[in-house]
Amino acid sequence: SEIPLQFRNVVGSFDCSSNKLISLKGCPIRVDGSFRCSHNFITTLEHCPEYVGEGFSCIGNKKLNSLEHCPKYVGGDLYAYKNSLNTLKYFPEYIGMKYYLDDNQLPDEIFEIYDIKDVIKHQDEYGIWNNDGSFNKGRWDIFFKDYESGILT
Repeated sequence: SEIPLQFRNVVGSFDCSSNKLISLKGCPIRVDGSFRCSHNFITTLEHCPEYVGEGFSCIGNKKLNSLEHCPKYVGGDLYAYKNSLNTLKYFPEYIGMKYYLDDNQLPDEIFEIYDIKDVIKHQDEYGIWNNDGSFNKGRWDIFFKDYESGILT
């Protein structure tokens, strides 16, 4: 259920998937390759690496509802589908490639946008998420109107 020792930096990839983990305590602080913690029983990404040089995968953690504590930097793809994500408030600051968010509990409106990175870029400015991470439909409508009019850069 736990990683029995504390890692610091991993030059290659780190895969702790399918281990029935309930916590990521002990995970490396930095992973230069890919990091995978898919198909466990984690409910939070606390103790996740702060930096992942390649892909990040947290697929199929059914009780994971937020990307809070997700790495700030993901150099490759972000795989976060088949979870219970209901907010993008804590989306990584940088994703080098694509992101996969299907089969979560995100508001349908989010998928009306061509590139979710546009939502991430303006989410704080528009207050799209409430303090508790829940979706603010009224603020979304204001954002979406500006998005569709093309005034956002």
